[in-house]
Amino acid sequence: FSTPFFVPPPIKANPRPRLSQSPITTEKGTLRRHQQTEDKQDMKKTEKLRAAPKSAVPAQNPHPSSLIRIEVMKVRRRTDSGARPAWREDVHGACGGTVTAGTRAQKKLEGEMGSCFRIKRQSKDEGPLLKNGSMLLEKLIASSDGKCNPICTFSAEELSEATKGYDVGQEISRYVHFVLYKGFLRGRELSVKRYGSYNKCLETAITDIVISSQMSVHKNVLKLIGCCLETQNPVLVYEYGGEKNLQRLMFDVSDGQLEPLTWKSRIKIAMDIANAVAYLHTALSRPVINRGLSLISIVIDTNYVAKLADFSLSVAIPKGKSHVVEDAISGVVGYIAPEVLECKINEKADVYSFGILLLELLTRRKSGDHSVEEAPFRAFVLNYVESNRLTEIVDQSILSERINGNELVSLAKIALCCTQENPENRPMITDVAKQLRQLNKDCKLC
Repeated sequence: FSTPFFVPPPIKANPRPRLSQSPITTEKGTLRRHQQTEDKQDMKKTEKLRAAPKSAVPAQNPHPSSLIRIEVMKVRRRTDSGARPAWREDVHGACGGTVTAGTRAQKKLEGEMGSCFRIKRQSKDEGPLLKNGSMLLEKLIASSDGKCNPICTFSAEELSEATKGYDVGQEISRYVHFVLYKGFLRGRELSVKRYGSYNKCLETAITDIVISSQMSVHKNVLKLIGCCLETQNPVLVYEYGGEKNLQRLMFDVSDGQLEPLTWKSRIKIAMDIANAVAYLHTALSRPVINRGLSLISIVIDTNYVAKLADFSLSVAIPKGKSHVVEDAISGVVGYIAPEVLECKINEKADVYSFGILLLELLTRRKSGDHSVEEAPFRAFVLNYVESNRLTEIVDQSILSERINGNELVSLAKIALCCTQENPENRPMITDVAKQLRQLNKDCKLC
């Protein structure tokens, strides 16, 4: 790369040849003809400036930095019909003075200067930064609806240090395409989400940043603080949301946990997540479908407050449309609604996933573990509800709390209503949140 500016040798006493008589040698070494008739106006302006008084001309031996020589090359390619030959203008001027160039030459110069400076700033290390930053900016602008969603930036080095080099001992959750780590940086605890290095993770990471930045105002969403764009795929930085996700809290009881989740805690967690999903469906500029609801995507802080921590599979419903038509299936195995297989979904797909999550909270059974059963997870629970034997499959740890059996049945019916096969028969998530709030009040009265 060569810059268009260079310091010429001292001006010699010999007068310069007239511009119209200077032979021009191109890179190929061939001589080019003089400027064509249409450029005579620019040449006349140059001649008038050369004829100016000597006071306007710099001294014979000026300081090297006081002169600028600007070369502007403009090449016109010949066409089959016999186009005009290529030509060049040599422009000389002094600092603080007027550059002796025609209007077209000046515009060409400005374009080349801008291009040169842009190239100079780029480097190999800036590749991921420019690629990730441009994609993030494009999606933020498209989804922000004129609202500002400020987030901070972090360097790859400080995030690696904060997580002890992304040590396995710092892991909170391990998902299909990302790992959530515990970190410590700038005097505070953080949660750091690191995506896989393969290319398909880039778009999901950018989507996660865009939606998380808009959802962070909700108390039941893990707040996004910032991100790092220097890595191949962005790294996301959140407020600290605790050391365990909901799945580990439910099934790893012996892993340093004194006791399992209580019945009241489970109802409150369900209510909090329903409120967060309702906000996602109704409060943004366009309804957004999460498509990734699961026990793993929810973290529980030290106060047992549930927070939704993943929006990587989210998709917005286009303006004026009621559904999203996809060319691929996206979701979490065990939580995918039947209509997702047809690649045409709306908010009711999240309602189905949420219903599966409720059944897991109720029974402490994983939805994906029912391949050995005679019926799918929903049909399995429905059979026990209809035969008044629900207590046989409910998590035995909550039965010891001597809770009202009607509360168990109420939660089971809400879950079964959410997981109906026909999406039109499922309730809206806002209605589900209201039912759970009422159930939560009933639990407090007991």
